[in-house]
Amino acid sequence: MPGGPQMVTFYVDVDNPKAYLDKAVKLGGKVIMPSMTIPGMVTLGMFADPDGNVVGVAKDESAGQRHA
Repeated sequence: MPGGPQMVTFYVDVDNPKAYLDKAVKLGGKVIMPSMTIPGMVTLGMFADPDGNVVGVAKDESAGQRHA
């Protein structure tokens, strides 16, 4: 967006997104998007580190399902 903030958010594949969000908070980060699950697809959340860098954490929930 012209004039808007420029940033890139990357997601890291983890086994338990909520646990990683909790750990980020304990280390001084802030939860930007609480852990949420899209059934049959993904569980994800986002946090900002103490410097304001945003990172996403995600777990694939589609194991054994066929995608069209």
